[in-house]
Amino acid sequence: HCCGVHSSRRVSHGVQGRGRSRIVSSVIHGLVTREREAVVRLLVRAFDGEPKEVEFVIDTGFTGFLTLSTRLISVLNLPNLGIARATLADGHVVYPPVYEALVLWNDGERMVEVLDIDGAALVGMGLLDALSQQSRRNAFRS
Repeated sequence: HCCGVHSSRRVSHGVQGRGRSRIVSSVIHGLVTREREAVVRLLVRAFDGEPKEVEFVIDTGFTGFLTLSTRLISVLNLPNLGIARATLADGHVVYPPVYEALVLWNDGERMVEVLDIDGAALVGMGLLDALSQQSRRNAFRS
């Protein structure tokens, strides 16, 4: 069961929508909470760190990759990349620190940006799109 996410803390950052959805060969397994939030668990790590399983809420309004709390970023020892400009769902513009992490996916890894925003850990459409593209490329290589 995942903690609730207040809509005012949701983020819009980075990748814009690309139109029609596509069928992909990979599946993310997760669950839907009582609050009707889609939740998935992904392995995340720093370049030289041990992977940690993190529970994320899928936020289709978030166009970036991931958000994590300051505490989880510290536990994972993620390297800082600087500051990002992000617009919350309520229209407020914030400038959170941005970090770099590896997400383990389908026997591979993907380097992604992580925004330091407290609240529930979020997976954005930027990550889902990147992972689906990676899965399609791997399917063609098989």
